[in-house]
Amino acid sequence: MDQHLLTSHEEIDRKHFDTITPRYVRKDLRWASRLARRLRLEQTLSVVPAVDAVRVLEVGCGAGFSADYLANPQIDYVGIDYSENLIKYAKQHHARDQARFEVANARTYTCDQPFDVVFMIGVLHHFQDIDLIVRHLVTLLKRGGWFVANEPQPSNALIRVARKLRKSIDPSYTKEQAQLTAEQLRGVYSRAGLTEVVTKAQGFLSTPFAEVPLKPHVLAIPLSSCACLFDKILFSSGASVLAKLSWNVVAAGRKP
Repeated sequence: MDQHLLTSHEEIDRKHFDTITPRYVRKDLRWASRLARRLRLEQTLSVVPAVDAVRVLEVGCGAGFSADYLANPQIDYVGIDYSENLIKYAKQHHARDQARFEVANARTYTCDQPFDVVFMIGVLHHFQDIDLIVRHLVTLLKRGGWFVANEPQPSNALIRVARKLRKSIDPSYTKEQAQLTAEQLRGVYSRAGLTEVVTKAQGFLSTPFAEVPLKPHVLAIPLSSCACLFDKILFSSGASVLAKLSWNVVAAGRKP
């Protein structure tokens, strides 16, 4: 990837993730965190109607664990990230015939064959020009393909306080991040020409386990398991009243 194509903000972000790669990888290597991170991926993609075979692009794929979580002979997975160290890890540990990784910038990435699904988890809010990013990524979709994002949302006051506290004590947590409401994401999707837009609350008790490997691990595993079970029940209920309580919001839109 040509580093000159990165904005100054993106270059700072890229260097940050290159620096914290070992710590970032540990999230998916610890079972308690792995349970929650896998659930978040499954719930994010569950808003997309099932198809028999799909070509999938993950933007901001990090260390590439999604390729393992999605392991399926019918899924052709491509993961991109502008962190060279994270992609190096992904290639070493997760690459296979149907899972490929590339150092690339979401603003300029191009492909020879369009995708059925383009998705990102906790990535969109890192960019300053969100509308531009989404419009470009939509061009990578087939007609009828889906764009899906899972993003932190600001409706819960207690969660806002928790995030502010984490920013002050956790050096791996990037400081310059936005939080996006469902309404804001709907606006971004509409301006990008996406239709059939749906939003859904995601992450009530499981998100802290997904983001911070907690100790002692022997206690974190059963706690994470219970949190994931609770979140599955709430996610399945789909009650609109829950939307203001969750850590995250999932938004999906279809390319006409």
